[in-house]
Amino acid sequence: MLRIVGKQSLERQLDALASAGIPVERIYMDKKTGTTIDRDGLSRLLAFLLLALFAEMERTFTAERAAHARAVAEASGRQIGRPVAHPEDKIEYARLLKAQGDSLGITATSPPLTTAMSRSDADKHQRQPIPRANGGEG
Repeated sequence: MLRIVGKQSLERQLDALASAGIPVERIYMDKKTGTTIDRDGLSRLLAFLLLALFAEMERTFTAERAAHARAVAEASGRQIGRPVAHPEDKIEYARLLKAQGDSLGITATSPPLTTAMSRSDADKHQRQPIPRANGGEG
C-alpha cells in the first residue's frame, strides 16, 4: 500500500507505479485521511484479502480431508490410487521371458509368449526391483 503524505503528487506516484509495470487495476487509492475506515480503496483491499484467506483455508482443509480419507482407506486395506494395470503373474512372466533373453518386443507382443502388456509397461516393470518374500527387494 502506498501512502502519499504532505506535498507529494498522486499523479507522479501513479506514473512511477505504471512505469514499474504495475497494472492500473492492481493499484488501490483513495484521497481521504488514514484516520477513517470508510474508504473505497481500503474496503476493496479488505474484500480481496478476505477472499484470499478463505481460498487458502479451503485449500488446506481439502488437502487435510484427502489425507484423512487416504489414511482411512489404507487402514481398512483398500487399494490407494490407480488400480494395478497388470496382474503380478503377468509381470513375473514378462520378467522370466526377459531373463531368458527374449527382447521386450517379443516379451510384450508375440504369441504364444504374450504378456498382454505394452512394450513401455514391460520395460517399466523390468526396471522395478523384484519384491522378495521376506520383505526385502532384490
